[in-house]
Amino acid sequence: MKLIMIIYKSFIKAVINDSNITTILKYFYTKFDLLELVLIDLRRYTLLVREKIKSNTEKDYSNIDTFSSEIFEGLFSHAENLNVRLDIIYFICSNLGSDSNQSFNEAHLEILWKHLYTESNSEFEKNVLFKFLGNRGLEYK
Repeated sequence: MKLIMIIYKSFIKAVINDSNITTILKYFYTKFDLLELVLIDLRRYTLLVREKIKSNTEKDYSNIDTFSSEIFEGLFSHAENLNVRLDIIYFICSNLGSDSNQSFNEAHLEILWKHLYTESNSEFEKNVLFKFLGNRGLEYK
């Protein structure tokens, strides 16, 4: 996920004034529905975290700092894993505009709400969601 973000940011910065490239990017992300892929991965990741918490009864995940710094998958902490996915969602939505099927909509908000609030693993995940929604100001159709 971080690699996607780095490549995308670098590509956008290199061609920021070329409207043809923007059109090509919109086509690319529409064709592959990257927003949906990131949301699917977010669901997968939160379910993986839930299973690891259930199976590891020896650790106390009630401490927010312990929980956010835990590495459940890969090399990055739980906080980094969630924030990178949310950063990519924001980046896609804010750079593609409302004329794309990649626009953030009510169904996307429901997925975030379900996995990071309703079925969250801790208060930390709820706080990450609130911070994302409050600081980013994503608009949805």
